[in-house]
Amino acid sequence: YDQSLFARLIKLGVPSIELNKQGRARADIARLYSWRYDDLGDLDHVAKKEEFKKANTGLAHTFQLVNVDDFEGRGESTPTAYFYQNVGEAEYSV
Repeated sequence: YDQSLFARLIKLGVPSIELNKQGRARADIARLYSWRYDDLGDLDHVAKKEEFKKANTGLAHTFQLVNVDDFEGRGESTPTAYFYQNVGEAEYSV
């Protein structure tokens, strides 16, 4: 099948609801992917809870983007349909 159950259900025309609030990421990080949603906002606890306000240990900012060169001559790959991986990024992160 090479795709998620959700993707298959959408293609079959099963009704879906697009969320307009998120509660798992800091507001700064959520803004990175908010373009994908119509009017994405944050749940109240994102603004109130301390864990969403504290800095990440070892990072100077809420998030940092790092350019990682190809790992052993290989960059991003797609071993199966709709699955993307970059081993170099994973090795850099660890």
